[in-house]
Amino acid sequence: MKDKGFPRLVRLLWERSLPRLLRVLWERRHLTIPAALIVATVLSTGWLIYYKPEYRGRVLDAETGEPIVGAAVVARYYKNVIISFPESHTVLMDERETLTDGRGDFRLPAYLTMTPCSVPSWTAFVIFKPGYGNFPSHSTSPPSLPLDIEERFFSRDFGTDGEVRAQMATNPGWEWRRVPVTFGMVRLPRARTWKERRDACSVSIDFPDKCPVTREMLRKEDEWLSENRIQRRVR
Repeated sequence: MKDKGFPRLVRLLWERSLPRLLRVLWERRHLTIPAALIVATVLSTGWLIYYKPEYRGRVLDAETGEPIVGAAVVARYYKNVIISFPESHTVLMDERETLTDGRGDFRLPAYLTMTPCSVPSWTAFVIFKPGYGNFPSHSTSPPSLPLDIEERFFSRDFGTDGEVRAQMATNPGWEWRRVPVTFGMVRLPRARTWKERRDACSVSIDFPDKCPVTREMLRKEDEWLSENRIQRRVR
């Protein structure tokens, strides 16, 4: 089944099955009017369904334009947990990892699961390769993006050109601007000094069992930083 068919499939499932379910329960006197309203609201708003599309990208060396092979890419899936109207809070629900291939490309398949009493929030991304700055903290392209736009950056038509709203450094401070991007294309600068490699290593993985390759990369980089601590003084 193609990824693009999932949202339409889910919508059709609820549109066709929900009225039938409510009618059957009503006819068998298992459902009162208030309960029917609650069930209809919960199901029709998708509280039980968590869906995210496929994400694609390509990771390149910012200086040479060459692909960065074997970079770890982690998708961090968040959800909004409904406590009581109108309040909710956002929590990290899951993480998935993959590696870039020989062309620097990566692909994370569509994500579909059930999450009672919650609705989908954003998806955040981490890209890490020893010897380079990480995404999103150090990438030269794209610039710093809001989380909702960061998700669109990897889910829109891969390789197409467009514009996004990004936070750009100014003198003094920061400001929001519309900047041109190629969707899915990430350029990482090289981390040449001990400090730059330490800063690039400052990424968090909350579900290490789901991201064993990324966890191992970070562990080895921590070991290198510890063994070469003297370089802090000479570089």
